[in-house]
Amino acid sequence: ETVAAYRADPAVASAEFDTVRTADTIPSDPWFSDQWNLAQMHWETARDSVTPNGRSTIAILDTGISSSHPDLGSAVTGGWSAFGTDPLVDVQGHGTAMAGIAAARTGNEAGIAGVDYSGPNLLSVQVLDAWGSGADSDIIEGVVWAADHGADVILMSFSNAAFSPA
Repeated sequence: ETVAAYRADPAVASAEFDTVRTADTIPSDPWFSDQWNLAQMHWETARDSVTPNGRSTIAILDTGISSSHPDLGSAVTGGWSAFGTDPLVDVQGHGTAMAGIAAARTGNEAGIAGVDYSGPNLLSVQVLDAWGSGADSDIIEGVVWAADHGADVILMSFSNAAFSPA
């Protein structure tokens, strides 16, 4: 009522609520300062002003995810491999690195800060082998597996110059 009264007074230029602000915090992750990509996407602004509700599930289609990685750990909730191997063992390292960029624990004084700072679930979908290669048919099967197992987001950080309608 008080603010409305001030706003209605022609002698008052503007009136607003006295909002409490907090200082931006820098995550305690030691390699955070090297993550130039987060500044490019204004990650700190989002982290300091947006509190996600719920928890996303991100499927990482790659070389696997090392579930013993200290910055990922319990976030890895399941997996599938096109090769019949353990998808919770990364055969090359690329999948774990991509999972870290997406979902590393933030503010735990280890490694980097993940883009999804709310702590998502991860699905490890091993569609690339130890050399980082995989067939379209395996990738398609991995996408279907991920969708069938609750993935909200599917990350595929690989490429090929050839186009496939599938």
